[in-house]
Amino acid sequence: MKSNSFIFPSGTHWWYTRGVEDLSAYPGLVRKPSGVYAVRMRIPQDIAALIEDDPSVWKALAVNPGARLSKWRDALTSRKRGQPLSVKKEFKRTLNVRKLTDAKAPYFALRNELEAAFQVIRSAYSHEPVAATEQDLSALSEAYFAQIEADAERNATELLGDPEAQRAALNNTLEGIAVIQNGDTSALGAFQQRAKALLTDHGFDLSSDTRSTLTSLLMRQALRSERRSLDRYRGDFTARPCAQRHLGHTLSGAFRILRLPAGYIRAVSVRQAQATAQVRRIPQSLR
Repeated sequence: MKSNSFIFPSGTHWWYTRGVEDLSAYPGLVRKPSGVYAVRMRIPQDIAALIEDDPSVWKALAVNPGARLSKWRDALTSRKRGQPLSVKKEFKRTLNVRKLTDAKAPYFALRNELEAAFQVIRSAYSHEPVAATEQDLSALSEAYFAQIEADAERNATELLGDPEAQRAALNNTLEGIAVIQNGDTSALGAFQQRAKALLTDHGFDLSSDTRSTLTSLLMRQALRSERRSLDRYRGDFTARPCAQRHLGHTLSGAFRILRLPAGYIRAVSVRQAQATAQVRRIPQSLR
């Protein structure tokens, strides 16, 4: 039997509910001495038991890059150095409003979000696949590439001052763009496998629509990253703010991550002549 997710905290001070408003219809909505409304909801015992008994599932849900519940990690759990993960007794969040009429909308929205998060946790621990939303899939694709962004920029920086190496990298990048745009079957298969692995690792369902959507997102992000790599090899490292730099990497790096066969990059090199011709059409000042 599932416990009630929204229990009014026991032992709540009288001043949390003082005022003319009757908050009995809004379990967990409280008013601080300052007059600001806040939410205090006791975390269900079954949720606490699940997380503390097997933190590995919670890690996949809330700690790993791109985790679906990452926004709830610090709100629901805490971990001190050298001690096991523990679940907090209560969820607390200030709404930053002083009128009940203004507090209602964020209160209900937050309550619904929190209940949905609890349901995701229960489903994950019962090994039930979770239907991925568009936001989930976007977050997965961005987080997947975010891990290698710093390496890509560092590698491009190391090529500064070496025109031959820059030309070679530019050539490889143009070749990589052509591979994706031409719908190369090996590249497509690699993206499809990576999409499936990401969905599985994060507990999402593997419906054909979900896999297809994530595959398309990964391929679009890879194209964007190739164009960012072109910018870098032309010396432009300022086109995109750090907060948006999730995807920059060369396609050869993406292929390594996608675990294409070792000989694949060499096979792709048969397009070298066409790629070289593309490079020659780039103004000399940009090569």
